[in-house]
Amino acid sequence: MLLWLITTAPSSGNLMFNHAHHLIENMANENCPPNTITSNTFIKGLCCSGKVEWAMKVLDQMGKYGCSPNVTKYNELLDGLFNANRIQEALRIVGEIEEMEIELNLVTYNTILSGFCHAGMLKDASQLVGKMLVGGTKPDAITYNTVIYAYCEQGEVKTAVQLVDRLTEERGIQTYLHALVFWGVLQLDWST
Repeated sequence: MLLWLITTAPSSGNLMFNHAHHLIENMANENCPPNTITSNTFIKGLCCSGKVEWAMKVLDQMGKYGCSPNVTKYNELLDGLFNANRIQEALRIVGEIEEMEIELNLVTYNTILSGFCHAGMLKDASQLVGKMLVGGTKPDAITYNTVIYAYCEQGEVKTAVQLVDRLTEERGIQTYLHALVFWGVLQLDWST
């Protein structure tokens, strides 16, 4: 019910958000305070509805209910910020996560990577993959597909091909890499 209330908020003004917020307060008053799952759901629903500001406020308020920040809450918030093209705020949140010594997981890295790639920040994306490797987080097919797709989208098909070759050779990564590169080749302007 909570997620439905939150996700219908955009179509009915702030009314549904107010209902959801009221529901959470009632839960606390009835000695059934929101837990991590409730707060994660609330934050995800707000971010999916484009209400990132509210999600940030909810994150701050959840401490009063004993819901300490965790990587899942931050992953949802980062996804919302990157989708809203609020790159600098997302990077500030990453800094806060690291200061709190909350360990970034593969989902966190892939979320940041996707945000970088959508913003055309390919150098930052490549550096992030390097940071993952150095830090012991093993990139997965989503990681590589995201980067290769971004290179193709930016017209850097040669770089994408080199990455595909290196990955299939060194790591045996089995993904849709060749299809992505083929798509990238089709995107090139062949008239010049």
